[in-house]
Amino acid sequence: MNAHLMQQAMVADGLQPAEPIIADGVFRRIDAASGKPKNGLIFYVNHGNAGYYGHWSKMPEGRKWSAKRETEFTPEERQEYAKQMQQAREDQRRAEEQRHTECRERAKAIRESSKPAPADHPYLIKKGIQPHHAKIHNGNLIIPVYDVSNVLHGHQSIDESGTKKFLPGTTVKGNFSCIPGDNSKPFYLAEGYATAATIHEATGATVIIAFSCGNLKPVSEVIRARVGKDKTIIVCADNDRLRPDNPGLKHATAAAAAIGAGLATPLFPGDLGTDFNDLQHISGLPAVRAVLEAARPLPPTLDEIIKKYELRPYQQKLIEDVRKNILAGYHKIMVSSPTGSGKSIMFTHIIKLCHEKGLSVLFMVHRQEIIYQIAEYLDLFGIGYGVIKGGEKHDYHHHVQLAMFQTIARRLKSPYIRQADIIIIDEAHHATANTFLKSIQTFTKPDGIVLGFSATPARQSGQGLGNLFEIMLQVASISELIELGYLTPIKAFAPVRPDLTGVKLVAGDYNERQLETAVNTSKVVGDVVGHYLQYGDGRKSFCFAVTVAHAVALCTQFLAKGITAAVVSAKTSKGDREDIINRFKAGSIRIIINCQVLTEGFDCPDAGCVILARPTKSLVMYLQMVGRGMRAIPGKTDCILLDHSGAVFEHGFPDEIETWELSKDSKTVNKKQEKRKKKESEPICCPVCGLLYTGQLSCPGCGNIPTIKQLGKDIEYDLDAILGEIVRKPKPPKKPAEASSETKASWYRQLKLQCQRYGHNTGWTAHSFREKFGHWPNRYQNLPATDFVSNEVENWLTYQKIKRLKSPSRKAA
Repeated sequence: MNAHLMQQAMVADGLQPAEPIIADGVFRRIDAASGKPKNGLIFYVNHGNAGYYGHWSKMPEGRKWSAKRETEFTPEERQEYAKQMQQAREDQRRAEEQRHTECRERAKAIRESSKPAPADHPYLIKKGIQPHHAKIHNGNLIIPVYDVSNVLHGHQSIDESGTKKFLPGTTVKGNFSCIPGDNSKPFYLAEGYATAATIHEATGATVIIAFSCGNLKPVSEVIRARVGKDKTIIVCADNDRLRPDNPGLKHATAAAAAIGAGLATPLFPGDLGTDFNDLQHISGLPAVRAVLEAARPLPPTLDEIIKKYELRPYQQKLIEDVRKNILAGYHKIMVSSPTGSGKSIMFTHIIKLCHEKGLSVLFMVHRQEIIYQIAEYLDLFGIGYGVIKGGEKHDYHHHVQLAMFQTIARRLKSPYIRQADIIIIDEAHHATANTFLKSIQTFTKPDGIVLGFSATPARQSGQGLGNLFEIMLQVASISELIELGYLTPIKAFAPVRPDLTGVKLVAGDYNERQLETAVNTSKVVGDVVGHYLQYGDGRKSFCFAVTVAHAVALCTQFLAKGITAAVVSAKTSKGDREDIINRFKAGSIRIIINCQVLTEGFDCPDAGCVILARPTKSLVMYLQMVGRGMRAIPGKTDCILLDHSGAVFEHGFPDEIETWELSKDSKTVNKKQEKRKKKESEPICCPVCGLLYTGQLSCPGCGNIPTIKQLGKDIEYDLDAILGEIVRKPKPPKKPAEASSETKASWYRQLKLQCQRYGHNTGWTAHSFREKFGHWPNRYQNLPATDFVSNEVENWLTYQKIKRLKSPSRKAA
């Protein structure tokens, strides 16, 4: 009876014994009901009330079984059960060694009696490859499996239809086959025989066959240990983009990262092809060779890199929102993404997702710094790309292309630039220019997607972008990013408000030549330097000047005061610009003074001061400049804004911008600031210390109480607290957004897994769910446990545990 119960347990685990289980305490190897006879894949031992069973390939670690719960054992039964299980594992180990020995002997005999495979074997003809080291046995190709010491462990057979089977008992993990070649070239590592043969025929190099994606990493590690760290190894991925998680690329990436190898991934249009043999059939051996030669080494710490560049929750939501809107039929999507929200990380993940699906991507920018930044991120993830930029060699075979707008606009008729499935535009507020629009129209496929990103989604004149984009998505507002700790608040000083009478507007901003005359005086230059010394706290600073001559004048004054400074402009050569930026990041330059070139796409988070030595009528330009200093790092509490231009009077504080509008004709404004202007309620400039503030009675910098005429009309006054207490109109508390059904289902499944892991009673899952979402999980109770627990769920559970431990009732107990 108990033997029958164990057989039922085996069937429940997916094992189908071909014969009844015998309860005699003897370790046995038997056939599975399906498959070839005499395969001996199932093993078991049954002692009557207890036993042990497994499957050499499906369940090699084995599984304990007992007719009753272990908690019901008597001490004597528990001791006997432990002895039986220990003996079962030892019997399994000996049986496994015997099985592998028999396999090695049989594989050796077969190989010695076999002949080299003929070139006209149907499988070789189908794949378009040569036999190389394959042999023929009973009509099947035989591919040997060796270890690093050249010991034969078995073989893989491939029949005419392409069906692959290992000789029973073959040890595959960490073992491989090898097509020898020119060892002065890189070693290539691939999954299957046909892929490896294709790569060898394209390169003439030695190619190693791992037989499966899961074996790529073990094989890569033994090969690296054998050939040394200086030998170039390229891991060649199968691009399983139509399967969940793309296992071919995932395992190949992990293997390349583990040993510091290069990663080569074939790319295909549509649903065609997954490996390099498919690429040969579609595009020929030259295309295979081009992808292999473009492979780049991955760093050995990919797990850390992936964790470092993991998407934040609001970034993940944005990517999901983009996907949903594409499915809803929108093809031109604008994304409002404030400075500091992590656009580059979102770009990289979107490109990575497209890359895994085999989609072509054209990433268009107008600043070379952004090109190099995204290229660096793509290198970290092992994603190949071409660069379309003057002075750069164009690798046109890549499905990911990073393009300078100025360059691609001159190559509209180039036969080497293909139309893309997805065009991603950074700083997309420039995309309404005619030449930009022409480039988008030329290089977007008829059903392609245009995805624009901008911290300031409006033209410099303030006009909306509705003539190009159909819908706008919001990543997060500046105030939200400040609350989350990704941006720092602004502490603004406005020592000078220059007289700009007579300065005309051109394209929504001041005429630069007239503006230079108005601001470039010794008084203003002196004030810029003096106020930096007074308020700048010695911080790294961005200083924005009107023209190059104005920037040079400012630089001279800073240097005269012993403050290291340098000028960057459009006239600065690439080499000099990189040198200045690197020295600025390293701290050897304290002030970087620029004219129109570092307002976008440049990151230096430890810069904590922004100097506006130029007025601007453009809200877009204002936010771009101020945003350079708002990125948060540990220890940085605020960004000092030295506003010599009155821009804050004109535009208000950056965190007051909550939303942008996707209109064609109307102008984007800071609505809160416009409301102030109507009330004649500008921010207050303290006459004592120069600090600019709003909504407070006394100056937070020095405590001075201004006259009533200086006060803004949007302030609430508490007469009992007139001696300096700050009373600002409180914001109504935000109602937390209701979690989606998908989120709740995911949480319930993860809580269920935690419940199983730690042996909580069955009600724990429901109570934890209720504690999180405020209601019982009635509709989710039939969902199975998931196979992972996210950091978000684990952190929440840890917080709940700490909260309970600190509760008064717990302390009293």
